[in-house]
Amino acid sequence: MYGHCIYLDDTDRQRMAETGAVASHCPTSNLFLGGGLFDIEKASAVKMPVALATDVGGTTFSMLQTMGETHKIARLTGHHLTAAQMFWLATTGAAQVLDMRNIKARQRGRFRLAEPHRYAFRLSISIACKTEAWLHVGQTAHAFPHGRVARR
Repeated sequence: MYGHCIYLDDTDRQRMAETGAVASHCPTSNLFLGGGLFDIEKASAVKMPVALATDVGGTTFSMLQTMGETHKIARLTGHHLTAAQMFWLATTGAAQVLDMRNIKARQRGRFRLAEPHRYAFRLSISIACKTEAWLHVGQTAHAFPHGRVARR
């Protein structure tokens, strides 16, 4: 696992893809420190493993805020990531590249979003659009970790 990976060239990305080396994309650190931007599109093009992460150089340990910053970096580099892609990078995708074999598709998580309609502007839109809206404006969402109400 390599942190940040903001200065990779095509040869570096290809070598990481061939060897299975994982890029740990830490967007809040990259933006806060101003060191550079990770190009997730070029990483994806060569099938380089990527996990979404946070670290002490960033501004938050919140994966929701980290996904929001991931979206901004993708847009700054001329690309678009859907909410589903960002959630996958932060959850199942990260588990797969870290070889956590006990994570299964459709496995119940420890957190559930409460009242998602509050964060989707009460519009009758697809679940993907609701997820996108919640990701970008629902940073104060309530969750139920282990059955208890938590507020941020």
